[in-house]
Amino acid sequence: MIKWTRRRDKKYLKIDRIVPLLILISVVSVLLLARSLFLESSDVLSFSTIGFSVFEKFLSGNRIDKDKEFEALKKVLEQQGTKYSLYIEDLATGKTYAYNAQERTYAASMYKVPVAAAVLKSIQDRNLSFTTELIYAQSDYADGTGVINRNQFGTKFSVEQLLTHLLDDSDNTAQNMLLRKVSKAQVGTLISQNIDNPSQSIFAAENTATATEMATFLKNMYKKDVLTQENKNFLFNEMKQTAFDDRITQHLKPELSFAHKIGNWGDTGSWHDCGIVFGSNDKYVVCVMSRGTTFENFLEVGKSTADFLNKIVQ
Repeated sequence: MIKWTRRRDKKYLKIDRIVPLLILISVVSVLLLARSLFLESSDVLSFSTIGFSVFEKFLSGNRIDKDKEFEALKKVLEQQGTKYSLYIEDLATGKTYAYNAQERTYAASMYKVPVAAAVLKSIQDRNLSFTTELIYAQSDYADGTGVINRNQFGTKFSVEQLLTHLLDDSDNTAQNMLLRKVSKAQVGTLISQNIDNPSQSIFAAENTATATEMATFLKNMYKKDVLTQENKNFLFNEMKQTAFDDRITQHLKPELSFAHKIGNWGDTGSWHDCGIVFGSNDKYVVCVMSRGTTFENFLEVGKSTADFLNKIVQ
């Protein structure tokens, strides 16, 4: 009896060692299965970067079919014919959503983003500083958007103040003043270095851009080392504080923020809104451009675009 008990104890001892091993193997198998399913999906970065909330959605069967959601947005755009061009890209995975994205449109005030980037690059190169002062001259005057033109000629503004007005207020006079310190050739070079196929582009020469070009420039300003992190922060923080949040931004869910620049050109019925949407886990570059339409119509398309972003950006 004693020997049987001992053998039984040894038997259970072996089982006690095996059971944890079996549990470990089962857990690893489940994780590997989940990993393979996630990696096959274009909705996430990789298994190692999945947030717990995303994993919960997977387990509960509430995963978003992003391609299906984009088809709904594309139908809205198709109803407008060729009036709209759109380009959206997940900055982590590189997955894109595009419609008529190679159509060229006069970019209008979208040009102010490359101007600002060129000024920040000049500051990095020690040719300028944020505290450099420029005197508002009569030749700088421009009507349209902005507040500097309300000041008297001879008023001094620092480069930092001008950049803030340029990005926050889309100030046309601020742009003219800054272009006295960085040339259009410098701006053009920066554009050409940060878009695809620059030899086929007239963005730098004529400020006529595609949604793809504008989005690519923004993406490269954010992801590449063209600007220091400090200057990237300045650029995109100012773009978040723009006075023109009446398009895509007003329809985004509260947990999303949009660092963006708008553009208008009434002569061609053009309205634009391009920037980077920041979520808790995701970042997407977004560019919607139009031609031959009305502002009211653009607002409707902007809302549809925001609805799509609300579903895919976490």
